Amino acid sequence: MAVSPLPRRLLTAALGFAGLLSASAAQDHPVTVRIAGPATRQGSSALGIADYHVIERFRELHPEIRVVGTSALQIEGRGSDTAMLMSIAGGTAPDILPVNFRTSDTYISQGFLAPLDAYIEKMPPDELAERIPKTVMPVVYRDGPGGRHYWAMPQRVVATVLIYRRDLFAAAGLDPNRPPETWEELREFARRVADPSKGIYGLAFPVSSHASSAINSYLCSAGAEAVRQLPNGEWRATFDSDEAVTAYAFVDELQKEKVTRHGATGSLAYRAPDAGKKWSDGKVAMSFSYLGSSYLGELNPEIIGVARVPKGPTGLSRSEVNSTMLGIFAGQKDPRVREAAWTYIRFLGSAEARKIFTKTMVELGAGRMLHPKWLREFGYPQVALLSPPGLVEAYEQALVNGIPEPYGKNCQSIYTMMTMPLEQNYYTDFSGMTKEERRRVIKEHLTAAVREANEKMIGHVPEKTRRERNATAWIVAAAVAAGFIYLLVKVFGWISAGQAPKSERPSAYKTRFALAIIAPALLLILMWHYVPLVRGSLMAFQDYRVLGHSIWVGISNFADILYDYRFWLALRNAAWFCALWMLLGFLPPMFLAVMLQEIPWGKILFRVLFYLPAVVSGVVILFMWRAIYDPAPNGILNQIIGAIGIPPQRWLQEPDGLLNKALMHFFHLPSQDWIPEPSLAMLCVVFPLAWAHLGPGCIIYLAALKGIPDELYEAADIDGASFSKKLRYIVFPYMKPLLVINAVGALIHGFNSGNAVLAMTGGGPNLTTHVIGFEIFERSFIFLRFGHGTAMAWLVGLLLLAFTAWQLRILNRVEFRTANR
Repeated sequence: MAVSPLPRRLLTAALGFAGLLSASAAQDHPVTVRIAGPATRQGSSALGIADYHVIERFRELHPEIRVVGTSALQIEGRGSDTAMLMSIAGGTAPDILPVNFRTSDTYISQGFLAPLDAYIEKMPPDELAERIPKTVMPVVYRDGPGGRHYWAMPQRVVATVLIYRRDLFAAAGLDPNRPPETWEELREFARRVADPSKGIYGLAFPVSSHASSAINSYLCSAGAEAVRQLPNGEWRATFDSDEAVTAYAFVDELQKEKVTRHGATGSLAYRAPDAGKKWSDGKVAMSFSYLGSSYLGELNPEIIGVARVPKGPTGLSRSEVNSTMLGIFAGQKDPRVREAAWTYIRFLGSAEARKIFTKTMVELGAGRMLHPKWLREFGYPQVALLSPPGLVEAYEQALVNGIPEPYGKNCQSIYTMMTMPLEQNYYTDFSGMTKEERRRVIKEHLTAAVREANEKMIGHVPEKTRRERNATAWIVAAAVAAGFIYLLVKVFGWISAGQAPKSERPSAYKTRFALAIIAPALLLILMWHYVPLVRGSLMAFQDYRVLGHSIWVGISNFADILYDYRFWLALRNAAWFCALWMLLGFLPPMFLAVMLQEIPWGKILFRVLFYLPAVVSGVVILFMWRAIYDPAPNGILNQIIGAIGIPPQRWLQEPDGLLNKALMHFFHLPSQDWIPEPSLAMLCVVFPLAWAHLGPGCIIYLAALKGIPDELYEAADIDGASFSKKLRYIVFPYMKPLLVINAVGALIHGFNSGNAVLAMTGGGPNLTTHVIGFEIFERSFIFLRFGHGTAMAWLVGLLLLAFTAWQLRILNRVEFRTANR
């Protein structure tokens, strides 16, 4: 049927108008996609500005999609892995999840990621091959819930290479164009470059809870693997092989070796938390770093050389391959948001995004550090000629010969597990041992760590062992239940015995009035404490999954905890924390209160001064003390010392630091590492807390001292009693109930020390500050074993129940009265 020209024109105009309305509606009501991190210009680095321009270009091309940034809680020393997991657990996850190799299996098995097959299968083969290299494909495309799928899209593939300082090589008489090719050359070059008189080190090793990430290249080149997947699909930790022993032994030798030059003796390698800063300051000759597929790094080729990872004893030169990846959060069910999220993910790796990124980098003068292939592709061949020689070759060789970073089950914790034997080796005295004896001890350390990793991280427990543990757990549960019922009966008996006679009880009106006043507080406590307690208690009997589909495991979580060495170690450390807290946080406020009571003038001033730290958050206090001991020149103590003309000192790490010299000279104490020193680490955690608690604790005791009648002191003076006898026969007996109550509270406080440890030491060094509160946090939010964490919390709670019952018994016998002054 023919359509006349006029109606056809009207129909075309109507369709065009409808399209305009649709576009306008899309702009007025765009689909919001939340990404991790900021979606705005951040900082002034060339890389950050180029990434921002790419996002701006996406917004221009897709006005129907609104990209917004999100933030997550960052915990120092734990990286972004923990922050994102906590964000997911807290229900604030972004729509596009950043995924790395270590977290990939956890994200997949926990159901955090939505399969991308429907999107990726539509991509042209050449684009797919460019976006997902063969080395990365096993990480991206693998089994998960519902079968084998694509789970994430790589963005920037990186590989580990050796970087070295040409200037330090030349100063030591080495050829700045010839990097070390083997482990032995690496050691020899480090020996020749290291100069303790100038503070120059051959190598550097960081100190942190995941310090083993810096030695992964040694394991790769030795032929070792951190984890391995079995034919049945299960994962096992395998970093206790003979090859791994070789790598750990070599690293331990590098960390402990001493060199002497120009009359000064020092370490071959710098080992401290700020190892990265030491490299940036030009004080370390060699290090390992990532080179990327797009931006090859902020390296000055005139100073920094790049080479492949030195060959291990077997002749292997293998690097770690890694990549930032993006996936779609499975909790986002809106198909429009998912489609928009995929559009954003694909655009970031598109030719248009590469063009914008390259153009911006060149305009900012950072083009020579881009991959020459990109520069030639987008019309900058002259800039490509400026690329440092050997840089691309080093990256390509590393990518071809490399192996993926560990990507097995719960591998976000693999470096924590691998760091434990690294620390044990460092603090073990191998002097006098033969090479074979030394390897045997290192093997024992690694085997113990692998056993713990397979059980705690991967969750592998043999069936026979499981039955034995469950039987023991049922026996312990029965004993605990009997003890709990006994305590409950005793507590109610104490309360009933302590009630006043009916004739002395308040009237019904006063009782109802009192209940009405405290009702809001009771409701809030019920809502925010007891309801979550009851609901969360179910997690102790489940293999809990954040996004649902939790599995009921019965008493197995409690059984695992009872046989967990780390649980008992954490309890022992918590007891040591309590002992130090009783010594430094419980007794000093009492003696300070007595002294403030006796001074003749300035009482108000001194009370205010001692109380001031209480107005600051406890975590802030801890970070303040860390800043006080900051070894950098701009640290607080170093700035004070510099102001009076004394050069800055390294309070925490350097044996010749001012504080260490003073200790040696005046007290004949050897130099200390303070926080990194296992024997002092717990004291360094407790002392700031005790300092902050001194004022509030003192105020409580001052109030109690005011309740002591003056007649008692006057009678003691008449009898000629000394100050110490007044304390013994008047003050202490009068304050005994308060002292006992505070002592119980101090013990309970000692078991809630996880926050302090997290802020100060992260459980180190060598697990010496790994207290039970920190273990519960780590097990729940790092390993995602919420069932284990809840079971631990219940066991600790029952342990503290006896102290609470004792406190209730004392409170029931105490009568408080207001002072007359």
